[in-house]
Amino acid sequence: MRFVVIVMLSLAGCYNPQIGEGKFLCGPANSCPAGFSCASDNRCYRMAPTPDMTSTAFVGNGALGDLDLSAQTGVVLFNGKTGVFKLAAAPNTVLVGPGVSTDFAAGFQMQVTQPSGGPPVSIWNFGKVVIPSGVILQSDPAGGAGYAIAFLATGQLTLQGAIDVRGLGGFGGLPGKAGKDPSSSLMTGGGGGATAEGSGGGGAGHKDAGKAGDGPSGGIAGTAYGNDDLTVLVVGSGGGGGGTPTSTGSRGGTGGGGIALISAVLDIAGKIDVTGANGEAGDSNAPTSAGGGGAGAGGAILLGGNSVTLESSHTLLALGGGAGVGSSGGSSGGIASKGRITVIGTVVTNGGTGNDMPVPTIKTNSLIATFPR
Repeated sequence: MRFVVIVMLSLAGCYNPQIGEGKFLCGPANSCPAGFSCASDNRCYRMAPTPDMTSTAFVGNGALGDLDLSAQTGVVLFNGKTGVFKLAAAPNTVLVGPGVSTDFAAGFQMQVTQPSGGPPVSIWNFGKVVIPSGVILQSDPAGGAGYAIAFLATGQLTLQGAIDVRGLGGFGGLPGKAGKDPSSSLMTGGGGGATAEGSGGGGAGHKDAGKAGDGPSGGIAGTAYGNDDLTVLVVGSGGGGGGTPTSTGSRGGTGGGGIALISAVLDIAGKIDVTGANGEAGDSNAPTSAGGGGAGAGGAILLGGNSVTLESSHTLLALGGGAGVGSSGGSSGGIASKGRITVIGTVVTNGGTGNDMPVPTIKTNSLIATFPR
């Protein structure tokens, strides 16, 4: 019997039960004893296992504690560079302090490049999150644009208020210039700038291609990119600038941001908006015709959890922006593509489907975004 026990332990890895938080080599087929997991260095660690996200959400370790905004009202700004949350009306009132780390176990990661090649993502790692109906979360203007945002929670994340990340995506092109997207090997959807006076800039692409700008030399349409699984958290691209004889006006619209809410239990009764911005109108002061700017594309919304409840009052918006109109006989820019909305987990809808545009992709037991560890 002693021999049998030894064999079983060897199959499970070299395990000494007296080693509390130590590490030891994995056994065959990456096996480890119960309560341990095999990491990429082929050693067993006593820690929450790297998740098999085919069936459950990765919810971090709650290192930042709880984010409970129940006592707050108005706009709360979050900064994707420092991790700080503060009140817009009282900027010296810091709700979440600074904390930048390259260690996933820490509470906040600043603009970390996704392993799959998507744009950088800023990640907060909370215990639970409560965003009441009187609160609107927005990006701090000092935090920069063009980055995706992720809030993880080990417990429940409740959204009754709003998260507004319109304009957090790619920049709209200046007059005659193409729209931009954040540095990414997966995104090429910025609309092209108009190449002649009076022509409109191209609309940005995302889920679909955008539309070309009007006029004889309108900007080309932005191309489609990404996938409906949102295993890469992307943002919307910017539209192309309209053709004008001056350096003012007719800029393309900015793209919508990317937001991921991933928790053990997710309850959505409020609003998330990642809509792309409209292209600017042609410069009415231009001495000749001025084309309108192309629109910015909608961004991305990813909701994931073991249990996801969509209340009847919820709204999820990832629409493309509208075209900027031309002036003095100039042509309009192109409209932009919508973005993506994906909900992963066991999904329950209470009293309706909400006001979701586009219609979300619902997936059960599917892969949730793979953020760095």
